[in-house]
Amino acid sequence: MEFARQNSDIECVLYAKAGIFGGHQTEPRILAEGSCGYLEAVQILHRFSRRATNIVTKSFYEKVLTAS
Repeated sequence: MEFARQNSDIECVLYAKAGIFGGHQTEPRILAEGSCGYLEAVQILHRFSRRATNIVTKSFYEKVLTAS
């Protein structure tokens, strides 16, 4: 993630971990997309818990977290 912080052109996602929005949410849910710095600001401004949300690169999210 340090590389993503230093390179604003790398697309990242802020996502809610599975089960955060109730019992029916079985997959992570994207809350916002953008650069890592932008998403860190969104996470702080909206007071999203770091235990309930996470920031990763978009490619990691697509290839690892939502892989079937």
